[in-house]
Amino acid sequence: PTLGQLIKDRLDLMDEVAAYKYLNNLPIEDIEREKVVIAHAISSGLEFGIKKESSAVFFTRQIDAAKEIQQFWFDQWLSKPPPSESPDLKKIIRPELIRLGNAISQKLLNAEEISAAEFINVVEIKGLSIDTTQSLYEAVSNIESYDNRLQQILDAGTLRVGTTGDYAPFSNRSNRADPYTGIDIDLAQDLATSLGVKLQLVETSWPTLLQDLNANRYDIAMSGVSRNLERQKVGFFSAAYHTGGKTPIPLCKNINRFNTLKKIDVPATRVI
Repeated sequence: PTLGQLIKDRLDLMDEVAAYKYLNNLPIEDIEREKVVIAHAISSGLEFGIKKESSAVFFTRQIDAAKEIQQFWFDQWLSKPPPSESPDLKKIIRPELIRLGNAISQKLLNAEEISAAEFINVVEIKGLSIDTTQSLYEAVSNIESYDNRLQQILDAGTLRVGTTGDYAPFSNRSNRADPYTGIDIDLAQDLATSLGVKLQLVETSWPTLLQDLNANRYDIAMSGVSRNLERQKVGFFSAAYHTGGKTPIPLCKNINRFNTLKKIDVPATRVI
């Protein structure tokens, strides 16, 4: 779907949002929830290199459009019966809103060329004024991207570091509820401090390390990542700060049996 269609699909859900709020005596405006949505939009936009301010302006105007549509339906139900039921906001509607929001962020920088008139025609929704639609179009037209990753880090005030948490002493944690610890975590914090930004640790895994880096889920991977050709084709490595290898550890009583690689490398040897 085009960007315009995704925006329309998201705003098309506002009658269901309005119905849920109306039937549950909830206000249209939820400032705290709006802050969460904007913060998520900015974070999602950073994955695509979208300037923080651009994401904030667009999603703020989209929220304004959403509230305008909800208010329209609230006003309608003052003079005619409201729906008798609605989908659950948290369990059904909100996950779809989040999915569409992420899809919109992905399209913002590479939106199809479209005139204001065409945009207004695509995003035609009952209860949405032309002025508000025009405001949305202007926000889309003014989306800007960062020139480079350092500019993004400094402007966003956040250094996003991908780490696995399963490779002591570089990056380790017992479970997801525990904080990360390790040499690389200390180095990541030092780097963020030197840049004057906050550190955001992003969970990744060895199978998805390069995939997540390519997808801009984080700015730098720090988990004791070993240098190899495949990784060097994707990412730029810092100067190596540790050189390591593998050490065979047998029982002391078997020292003579396993004191050379040739003796170890036989079919009868079990290695873990």
